[in-house]
Amino acid sequence: MRELEEGRLTAGNRSIGLSFDDGSLETYAVAWPLLRERGLTATVFVTTSLIGSDRPPKPWEESGLHVQGMAADQIVALDRDGIEIGSHGVNHYALPDLSDEALSAELAKSRVALESLLGHPVTTFSYPHGAFDARVRDAAAAAGYVSAWSCECVPLLHATDPLVLPRYPVHSSAVRRRDLDALMHDGDLARRLRARFSTTAQRPGWDVPLPPEDLRRKSPDRP
Repeated sequence: MRELEEGRLTAGNRSIGLSFDDGSLETYAVAWPLLRERGLTATVFVTTSLIGSDRPPKPWEESGLHVQGMAADQIVALDRDGIEIGSHGVNHYALPDLSDEALSAELAKSRVALESLLGHPVTTFSYPHGAFDARVRDAAAAAGYVSAWSCECVPLLHATDPLVLPRYPVHSSAVRRRDLDALMHDGDLARRLRARFSTTAQRPGWDVPLPPEDLRRKSPDRP
């Protein structure tokens, strides 16, 4: 993000940023040691209802997806070691489906919870499921976020709005464990990841769960 803001991200000066959504225990137990071994940092976007929980966030409860969250002290340890902590909402709802009140609560409460835990501002956000629209983007700005990340698959160099930054999703099935070290040290990493994202950006048969009826927007206008 700093390279983009300072104009140092160009076609001839490319960078790769790593990020992990949700805040699952695997991020702490598996990803963090691998990053430390290689002298790398990353951003971890935390779904705050998952902190200290062995159950998935509310929309996933009936999906068969079982995710154990990091404990609060594990998130603090990542933060102290130079891993950026960002917000991923409270309950991992697709934000365009929410009413204005529920949307504001998802954005604000998750940020307050993380700032209280870490003792410093949290100003970056990742849209759950990559879902956003103009209303959600403006609500993120109103909640005090200065950058927000989607799952739009275009190079960061083409980004024009810090609250709609693109990312290439790469799920665990995209990279075999034995290939990880080669990927981390490959000078053509960006090309290889872009080639893989199209087959892994969505889990097979995965449907975005709807929030409870009382939290839904009356007339969703999703992009």
